[in-house]
Amino acid sequence: MLSAALLVAMSTIHLVLLMREGFDIPVVGSAFLLSAFGGLVLATSTLLVPRRWLTPVALSGTFFTGGTVGALVLGMVELLGAVGSPLVSAALLMESVGIAALTVTAVLASHRRFGPR
Repeated sequence: MLSAALLVAMSTIHLVLLMREGFDIPVVGSAFLLSAFGGLVLATSTLLVPRRWLTPVALSGTFFTGGTVGALVLGMVELLGAVGSPLVSAALLMESVGIAALTVTAVLASHRRFGPR
């Protein structure tokens, strides 16, 4: 499933950024580690939950990914000074596509669950 793959890609990018940059600021390092772990949990959940739970899990992934985009855009880029980093660009791309894919997954799962209106 595309949604799970994008969540795994986002998690991997966060882990790579954490390992490469080191992030001497404890809050930033912890946030990247939490983001990587949360993305993997959501990716696994997206693949393993019964269909009736797919809508809330996909919506959780959408909000989680939106939060990481918001944190990156509003604070992390300025704080880290890593605007030109290819990994930051890749993270923004993966997270933006991930939000769209997770939203579509949630809508389709909801439509299949409740039927056409």
